[in-house]
Amino acid sequence: MIISTLALMGITVTLPMESQVRGTEVLLGEVAVVTGEDAELVEQVNAISLGYAPSPGYSRLFYGQRLEQLVERSIGQDVRFAGQRACRVHPSTVDVTSAELRTVAEAKLKTLTNGSDAKWELVYPIPNLQIPAGSVAHRIEALASEGDLRTGQVQVPLQILVDDTNYRTVWTAWNLELFETRPVLVRDVQAGEVLGPELFSNERVQVDRPGTNRVLSSNMVVGAVAARNLPAQASIGNLDVHRPRVVQAGDSIFLQVRKGNISARVPAVVRVSGSLGDRIRILNLANDREMSAVLISRDVAELVLGS
Repeated sequence: MIISTLALMGITVTLPMESQVRGTEVLLGEVAVVTGEDAELVEQVNAISLGYAPSPGYSRLFYGQRLEQLVERSIGQDVRFAGQRACRVHPSTVDVTSAELRTVAEAKLKTLTNGSDAKWELVYPIPNLQIPAGSVAHRIEALASEGDLRTGQVQVPLQILVDDTNYRTVWTAWNLELFETRPVLVRDVQAGEVLGPELFSNERVQVDRPGTNRVLSSNMVVGAVAARNLPAQASIGNLDVHRPRVVQAGDSIFLQVRKGNISARVPAVVRVSGSLGDRIRILNLANDREMSAVLISRDVAELVLGS
């Protein structure tokens, strides 16, 4: 054993030949044994940072002379260093499996699609990883957001946190398909043709993004006039048809309030003109309150209350 000695208030730092550390930062107290009569000073020396921890598969060599200079600058007085001239530090590691990463990514996709009709498939294999062991168990967070969802290839980045610090981000790629059940045309329709209920069939179709295009429900397009030639199997959007206004501001209608199997009607006045299926503003004459309701016929707007 080689010893370098400097007098000092009972504080001794003993450096071993090798040491293992946890986390992403190396503290002196993890590498060496610090002893002394002043417990507060010992704790202060233990907490001195030596910088980054080596990555799995690598090591760092700390020289006693340099550590001695660092400690003396940190506490403002000499210390006694004992033990080896240098210490080689290796990281303690844990394995992060491909299955663990995949589970987090798929859970995020399931949350973002939120019960929508969707399916996904991994594009590239996710590798098994080795990361530094932290003082607490590592965490994996998926960073994708709802705005990232679209039919096609999407990225789900996975952030691996060691001691609440981002150690690494793993990018996973997925082929995503999004579907909705929509009314589609059963045959080609010519511009100027009036659309009747017999022209539509509810079918499961692939969509780019769920709910982003304003696709009209069948009750909103029945009676509308095709604005252009429309092919069979097409969903109908707001720009595909001319929809006649069936109520005008000031018209008298009924407000139908429905909760479960119970419904009641009260007189109301239209505030904003609208077409079938539109959500319009009306004045409820029963309580003189303005509210919004869906126009379900020329005479009735419906407000559905939660159960």
